[in-house]
Amino acid sequence: MKTFRLVIFLAAILGYNVASASGNATLNLIPVEDQKVLVAFESAIPGQISLTLTDSDDRVVYYKSTFSPKAEYRGIYNLSELQDGAYTLSVNSGDARISRNIEIKNKELAFSDPVFGNTPVFSLNKQLLDISFLNNQLENVSVQIFRNNSLVYASQLGDGLIVQNRFDLSRLPGGDYRVYLVSGNDTYTFDAEI
Repeated sequence: MKTFRLVIFLAAILGYNVASASGNATLNLIPVEDQKVLVAFESAIPGQISLTLTDSDDRVVYYKSTFSPKAEYRGIYNLSELQDGAYTLSVNSGDARISRNIEIKNKELAFSDPVFGNTPVFSLNKQLLDISFLNNQLENVSVQIFRNNSLVYASQLGDGLIVQNRFDLSRLPGGDYRVYLVSGNDTYTFDAEI
């Protein structure tokens, strides 16, 4: 009986950890008819939801964002206008990110398993820029800082699971800056005013 309880306890902890790692979010892609797909996203925590469909060259093919926080989103999308090739559908909500690859070949659709990720946290306080990022995919992470479309700083942050860095921006002249954090094929931006 004690062994049974231990197994149930460990299974519950494992289930909780798996659910927590994905942020309790799911992204289902269900073929409906003739290259139409039902996109069904659900999250335990309501947030502004954004959908981005990119092609294999990372060009945005489609983008949609909800204006108010939602826990779920459903929509039917017609992919018949797209050429054969590889596409990625990414859904962001709060700090959760789920991506699925879509392969179109001879009007047939194939979907990859979901890839879960997190969006980075940027914080600017007294000219100190803090960046925290849970790098689930263990991709190389880099940061670039631009002012007026000119690069003023770039750095490789590594490929570790946890990326945390602080940048002292006090030596930069006052003005508006855009910070890019790049991880694999994903790019995140933060606007900073010094």
